[in-house]
Amino acid sequence: LVGTVGVIYFIRVWIIDKRVSEIRPTWGCAYVAPNTRMQYTGKSFSKSLGKLLSFIVLENKRYTEIPVDQVFPTTRKHSSHYIDFIENRIFNGILNRLVFSMNYFNFIQNGKTQAYVLYGLFFILLVFLGTIFNFI
Repeated sequence: LVGTVGVIYFIRVWIIDKRVSEIRPTWGCAYVAPNTRMQYTGKSFSKSLGKLLSFIVLENKRYTEIPVDQVFPTTRKHSSHYIDFIENRIFNGILNRLVFSMNYFNFIQNGKTQAYVLYGLFFILLVFLGTIFNFI
């Protein structure tokens, strides 16, 4: 296995050494005047997979439609993202219930140093009694 990996590595290096490395500008969708407010998102990469799995992954779009008779549209905002069914329904549901149940223990972390010292003494007493009665 090590020999095979080594042979493949040296073949790769041998092929790459023959090529000339070129540095070119980033692909810009043939748009020649980008500015700092424009950005690429991961949506362009995930759109095909999102359409393929559209029965599980729902797309949420927020934008105003451009009327047909409007030649020069005004400034608009477009927002689009995928809502994952499994994450939204299952994982978030479990996490929301876990956070709700953990809120019952908020009284423990109350910011009072005296209470924290008392918790430590209680723990030491619990360990002491556990060793006496062979619980630990």
